[in-house]
Amino acid sequence: MSFLVTILAGMGIGFFYDFFSVTRNYGRRTSFKCSVSDILFWVIAGVLTLAALYISNDMVIRFYQFLGIALGVFLYFLIFSRFFVYIDRKILNFFGFIFKILFTIVNFFVIMIFKVLAFICKPFKRLNRFIIKLIRQLINHCKKNWKYIKRM
Repeated sequence: MSFLVTILAGMGIGFFYDFFSVTRNYGRRTSFKCSVSDILFWVIAGVLTLAALYISNDMVIRFYQFLGIALGVFLYFLIFSRFFVYIDRKILNFFGFIFKILFTIVNFFVIMIFKVLAFICKPFKRLNRFIIKLIRQLINHCKKNWKYIKRM
């Protein structure tokens, strides 16, 4: 029973390895993305290993448990890896497609809102220029008279 648990844990580690390798290669590959996925993989692999050790033999470490984990990883890559990599890629492509559609819709509405606001604010453009001109003159006047203001 405990050997079977460690084999299943090894298969789980293999699955998470494939999952993180597929997500790492999806989109732009950056060193930050690789580092985060590596850290997450090793945390999950450690948790799976400790859970398997706890369930199978109350955290008593035996050689056959590590052999079972290695055998589980090997069997996963031999039997299931291609199928799960294919499924992971299809799922990521689907969610990427949905994200692109949602981004396009939101982007369209944001552009329309800005165009409406630009149309509404168009009459105030001259007033805006006049206010900016007054502020610049005030700043220039303060700069010229700064040495007199400092003396006070």
